[in-house]
Amino acid sequence: MAFDKIFGSTKVVEIPKDAHQQKVDLDNKYKLFFIFWSLATLFHLAHFKIFDDKFQYFLLAVGSVYLLFKPSSIIRMVIFVSLQLYEALSRLPIISNHWVFTAFVNATILFSLVYLIFKKKSFAIEKGELYTTFAPALRLYFIFM
Repeated sequence: MAFDKIFGSTKVVEIPKDAHQQKVDLDNKYKLFFIFWSLATLFHLAHFKIFDDKFQYFLLAVGSVYLLFKPSSIIRMVIFVSLQLYEALSRLPIISNHWVFTAFVNATILFSLVYLIFKKKSFAIEKGELYTTFAPALRLYFIFM
């Protein structure tokens, strides 16, 4: 009590973030997600040493590295996610559970992108808005997996 009288209240007060800082935070989350998503693909390909086994693996590895050079690019993300989705669907009907999971994640990302394009009636999509559209569904996928 004497401390409060001398130094004032010690309550933690949250400073609200301005809109610009929230946008930057969401954009950074978007970038981090796709950095880790493409790295996971590269580690998967490296583990099985299948970079050059089939041409589609080579394209997937190149798409992953291409996304790593600029993870903020929506075009690069679409290329990478489409290649990964193609890889998962090409393995049907004999497919492992992690490729099924990958297919669901990538389909959700692409559906979220298409949803935002139709909603805004424009191809000018904010990365943070795309992230907030697909992230809740992906969190549920991770919980159920």
